[in-house]
Amino acid sequence: MTMRHHPDSIRPYSTPSVGLPSRRTRLVGSLAAALALAALAVGCGDSSESGDSGDSGDSGGNATSTTAAAGASGASGLSGTFRTDQLTVDGAARPLAPAGLTIEFEAGRIRANAGCNTMSGTATVSGDTIAVDDMASTEMGCEAAAQESDAIVAELLTGRPTFRLDGSTLTLSGKRTAATLQRADAAAHPAALTGSTWTLDTLISGATASSLPASERAAPTLRIDGTNLVLNACNAMTGTATVTEQHLSVGALAQTKMSCGADLDRLETTIAETLAQPLTVEIADGRLTLTAPDGSGLGFAAADGPQSDPAAR
Repeated sequence: MTMRHHPDSIRPYSTPSVGLPSRRTRLVGSLAAALALAALAVGCGDSSESGDSGDSGDSGGNATSTTAAAGASGASGLSGTFRTDQLTVDGAARPLAPAGLTIEFEAGRIRANAGCNTMSGTATVSGDTIAVDDMASTEMGCEAAAQESDAIVAELLTGRPTFRLDGSTLTLSGKRTAATLQRADAAAHPAALTGSTWTLDTLISGATASSLPASERAAPTLRIDGTNLVLNACNAMTGTATVTEQHLSVGALAQTKMSCGADLDRLETTIAETLAQPLTVEIADGRLTLTAPDGSGLGFAAADGPQSDPAAR
């Protein structure tokens, strides 16, 4: 196998078998030794299972695939550093003490460390799949448990995992292994208009902001993934969204026609009339405000963050 240098990968540590520093990185794309170790770690050696049983999409041992937010299909959607303290392997939690797993995405590249060696390679997003290629790793000798974690992570990343980026939470799902990671630099990446779920809690009319009744506040949610807008109240509204840094335009809305009672019907009419106008976008302190030229507006709280009572502001 031809050894390749990766200029931006971390310099390999010295290997235990050669007491001198190594200048080369080993390709992980083939992962022959690593995958054999991963097979032992996740119990592939059970002779009661056929060799194909792990590939069934309906097998209970397989990690459930997730759907990527369409807006995260570009490089900007997968950037930054994410961390987790455990994996899920064949449905069972596998702790990654003490260091946990750190994955960093930057400029089309990926770096990962599960407490032993650092892996790096190219990362290409297509739909809801991440393709990691030219993966290389440092060659530091570690304890058996850490080496097994390395092998499992390498198998997950190079196996074309599906992903979902929901606010600051990144979920990776492979055939047998899944990881749910939180953005480590979340303070520098506040909730974005696209790829986040927002809960409607305020109606704005000119200088007046009114809270929704308690019975209604939890129901209406807004989500924009790429150019797809979905607002779920009693009925579901869908449309095409055009998003710029501070502006949102929504195309003609399609809406289900269920009767929800007079109050909810009025609320949905107000929402639809506001979304039909060109909107100014403001995001601050975990809140989203959409304001129309006629002075109407909608106030939302980030669904995955602390939600303050707008009436108390």
